[in-house]
Amino acid sequence: MEVVWEQQQSSPEPPTAQSVRQSMAIQDPAKYEKLRSSEVKEWMRSLRTFVDTGVTVDGERINLDHPPSMIIERIEGQKSTLPEVYMRQIEKIRDSK
Repeated sequence: MEVVWEQQQSSPEPPTAQSVRQSMAIQDPAKYEKLRSSEVKEWMRSLRTFVDTGVTVDGERINLDHPPSMIIERIEGQKSTLPEVYMRQIEKIRDSK
């Protein structure tokens, strides 16, 4: 989400899954060098199911209507209904900042 948000702030066009993938691979090659853009899109689509609004995947384009911190807050507000595996991922994201 952070990469998507950063790219949105620096460009008038929504970022593509490929540009997000490339940025993630540059930031942490060991972790993301084998990441595919289709996986980035799938992550964003999964996110959308939890937050209901604010995350759009349109073809290759990804758009966030809210900052990542706000999206994480929304997810945390629903954590009693989310599987434990998703909550562990959210905690990792939050703790990495």
